[in-house]
Amino acid sequence: MNYVINGKEFRELLSADTIERAIGREAARIREHYANLDPVFVIVLKGAMFFAVDLIRAVAMPCTVEVLSAKSYGDAMESSGELRLSEISAVIRNRHVVVIEDIVDTGLTLKKILDQLKHQFPASVQVATLLSKPSVTKEQLELRYCCFEVGPEFLIGYGLDYAEQGRELKAVYALHRESAE
Repeated sequence: MNYVINGKEFRELLSADTIERAIGREAARIREHYANLDPVFVIVLKGAMFFAVDLIRAVAMPCTVEVLSAKSYGDAMESSGELRLSEISAVIRNRHVVVIEDIVDTGLTLKKILDQLKHQFPASVQVATLLSKPSVTKEQLELRYCCFEVGPEFLIGYGLDYAEQGRELKAVYALHRESAE
């Protein structure tokens, strides 16, 4: 099934079942790595909240949850280049941190987030992301837990949006074409 949002047609790229299986796989890896460590999961809002809830539930272990707001897209399909980050309130000094991101494309946002967190002296910082776009990445970052590598196309669904539309979709959709509407 295709979706039309704001005059653009999107086709399904990753089904809800495919996403669920990948999350289960990465959650098992996280659970094994952080057993008895009480990690801090830092969720990058707004997009990662859907992935984060499913991932943290699948990890099913004691943890602390914190949120961080990062905005760089606005209503466009490309990053504005201006990044606004909020501060996190949790104490992460000497704690193991897992940053949960919806998508890593250029890597510029994630690099700034990681730099900000490292100034708080955590024991370790790793990244869990639903999607990675290696063909457009400008920053070389280790994505220890990555569900899918995808191409450069614009994506919506499962937390990803186009001008705040499409986050609620249970699957991930790729831009297919401009709609005739």
